[in-house]
Amino acid sequence: MVSNLSLHIPSNQSDFSSLFVNINTTENNYLLTGLTPETVYYWRVIPSNRCGTALVSEVLINNFRTAVVTCGSTFTASDFSNATIATTANSVATVPIVVSGGLIIGGLNVNLNITHTYIQDMKYYLEGPAAIGSPIITLFDEPCGDNDDINCTLDDAGINFTCGATAPSIIGNVKPVDYLANLNNLPADGIWTLRVIDAYNGDGGIINSVSLSICNIEQPLTESNNTLSEIKVYPNPAKGVINIDLSSLSNSKLTICKIIDFQGREVMEKKSNNMIEVLNIENLSEGVYLLTIENDLGKTTKKIVVKK
Repeated sequence: MVSNLSLHIPSNQSDFSSLFVNINTTENNYLLTGLTPETVYYWRVIPSNRCGTALVSEVLINNFRTAVVTCGSTFTASDFSNATIATTANSVATVPIVVSGGLIIGGLNVNLNITHTYIQDMKYYLEGPAAIGSPIITLFDEPCGDNDDINCTLDDAGINFTCGATAPSIIGNVKPVDYLANLNNLPADGIWTLRVIDAYNGDGGIINSVSLSICNIEQPLTESNNTLSEIKVYPNPAKGVINIDLSSLSNSKLTICKIIDFQGREVMEKKSNNMIEVLNIENLSEGVYLLTIENDLGKTTKKIVVKK
């Protein structure tokens, strides 16, 4: 059974000798911030337990590409016909927020203002449109105690909330219970609902305002047909030599090929103007390597397996 996970994300493409992220965790998720748009990031997770740590050479390397994200779209609720939180037990208040414009969620914050004389009485949820499966994000789950009012922005990058002695008790940019990033890559259009459930007698209030600030994922510009993705590497697994077919890059002047082991060390480099480049790998130990291919068109990385 895995008891610890080491997450590594290199600073420079697939070169794991310099890490942008290097954390140990027992959780199965991690929120990344500060990423550059339109960039490929590589990552690996090394599991361990009381019996030992997995071999780095056997760990799978994954990658993802960040999109162009533009922020600044805010959608504000206008229908407060059911915004009152009654003083009777199991009172439910709901406020709809209409979102339009064909946005794809690349980030979402909730701006919330509620008056209530005992905010711990309540659970607070954001519900998504039925068209995307009605996802539910728990914003707060009976926070604080006998504290009054909330006026805050719920943001995955916020701080853990504290309960102030004066109203409003929760203020500023604070983290929700559930990650709002769980909504990323979903279409934003439709009716979203803020739902507040008060399970107790005696205290009441009202939802004063709520809005959603949404960042949009834009589609990247179309790339030229003469892309590095067309490069063929064979055989793979390879024994003795590996062939790199660069014929699709006929307009490129010079291509640099590097082989990197799973410790992040460069073990081979070759510069080429050939249509077919042959790399002699007889001296490489058996295992998994990364082959990086770079020229004036960009850079790509492929995984290769060396056999003996």
